[in-house]
Amino acid sequence: MVCDLRKILAEFVVVLIFTFGWSIVASAQENYSVRKVVFHGNKTLKKDILLEGMVLEPVSYLQKLLTKDEPSLYSTELINIDLKRLVGIYQSEGFLDAQAEVKSLKINDKRNTVKIIIQIQEGEPTLIDTVSIHMISDSAQVDLELITKKLLRKLELVKKERFRDESLNLDIQIIGDAFRNLGYAYVRTSYKLQLQPDKLITGIEYTVDPGHKCEFGETTIQGNKHVSEKFIKKQFTYKPGELYDKSQLTKTQKNLFQLQLFRVVSVLPQTNPKTRKTPIPVHLFIEEAPRLTTRFGAGYGTEDQFRAFLDFGYKGFLGGGRHLKKKMKH
Repeated sequence: MVCDLRKILAEFVVVLIFTFGWSIVASAQENYSVRKVVFHGNKTLKKDILLEGMVLEPVSYLQKLLTKDEPSLYSTELINIDLKRLVGIYQSEGFLDAQAEVKSLKINDKRNTVKIIIQIQEGEPTLIDTVSIHMISDSAQVDLELITKKLLRKLELVKKERFRDESLNLDIQIIGDAFRNLGYAYVRTSYKLQLQPDKLITGIEYTVDPGHKCEFGETTIQGNKHVSEKFIKKQFTYKPGELYDKSQLTKTQKNLFQLQLFRVVSVLPQTNPKTRKTPIPVHLFIEEAPRLTTRFGAGYGTEDQFRAFLDFGYKGFLGGGRHLKKKMKH
């Protein structure tokens, strides 16, 4: 019992000395400029991803000279926040047992700078075990088995893949869009994780509430000055009264962009989740590109001597999507 007590006391003294020593070292570089942050042990995630999530932002001497950016000032409070953030980044990437700690600090008292070395212990990632999709209502006219087979080819989180928060959100969007393309504008998608921490695996169970089928309503156009509504509507791939299909809005936007007449094209369905109204009106906002473009150049060569060129372009010539181009050179 005495030996155990001495052992415990000795360990306590070591911890006390380490903690006290660390506090002295930590306080020594308070408000020093963070010149560099180095990571050890980050096999999966790159340095840039980790730095992006940190509060303390290092700036090298060269960066400071060229950009005049000021580096972050070191503090124990901020580094503790960053260590928690780093763990959070790894957990969002499927590494639930990840750890991060300051391995060492390299201090330059002459220049009042500090270099931070952070040790990362990633641990093993959590993998996907099963993926299933269920519908709340059987009234929807959807072949769930068929749509599930198609979706499993598009989803990022499938069996044996590493779990990632970003991929989960993307897959929820993919599932929702699959139903929106079938007329279910007010579809709702939720999920449950069937996590088994001891095995480092998780299942994902998606639940879909399709709602009712919807139709397209009228489209309002805003922002056109020189291009007529009649010409713009010729690019639409949908009509009022047709079954709602989100993919047709994307195709319409693409058609309008390809004309090279617009800088901004926004095609937004005016859905109302509270009333779940149908038909659904669409609002099209556009910003026209400059109609007149010119490009001029000049130079001198030993053979051609003086030479020059002028490129002239006019978009929407005689209306519609015609482009007039003229190039002159001397």
